[in-house]
Formats: sequence, structure tokens, C-alpha cells
Amino acid sequence: MAGTAAGTVALALLFTAYPKLSWDPWPDAYIFVGTLTAMVAQARGWVEFWFAWLAVDVVGVPLAFNNGLAFSGLVYVIYFVLVVLGLRAWWLQTRTDRTPSGTVPDGATA
Repeated sequence: MAGTAAGTVALALLFTAYPKLSWDPWPDAYIFVGTLTAMVAQARGWVEFWFAWLAVDVVGVPLAFNNGLAFSGLVYVIYFVLVVLGLRAWWLQTRTDRTPSGTVPDGATA
């Protein structure tokens, strides 16, 4: 979390110093760093990656549409839907009891 914030600030300052790199330095920096954060978290199998992707999409959708990038905005909308569906599937899978009531899992002592 602190690394994401620090990375966003550093990249936004770079984008601000070199305006040709970005139309909107702060959101662009957050989307870039947030995407990297989500990918690293996902690769490491951290549950929090769902929330990182949601945050990136929440910033990315309006930013794309506000800058006239309708196709990019649509891509972010699709990503958002996929993330919500994935988060829901993960939530339901981790909240269900996988052993039938009254049975002992293999390898466990009764």
C-alpha cells in the first residue's frame, strides 16, 4: 500500500515535470502503478489483488471517457465486470464449507 502510494507520487511528479508524457499526471500515474501493484499481488497469490484491480478500474473508466477514449473506457468497463465476477466467485468459493457435515476429511483423525 505504501509502495503504491510512493510509486504514484514519484511517477506523477515525473509526468508533471515532463507534460508530454501524460495528459492527466495523477490519475495516469495511479493507473500505471496500481496496475503493476495488482499484477504483482495476483502473481503472488495475494487475495488483495481483486481490490487493487477494482481501484484501478474505478479510476480508469471515468478517466478514459472524460478524455474522449471511448474504446479504452469500454475495455476498462469490461475489466471491471470481470473483476467483480472474479471477486464474487472467489468470495463464494472461500465461504462455502467444502466438507460435508458429519464427515472427516481424508488424513484427519476422528
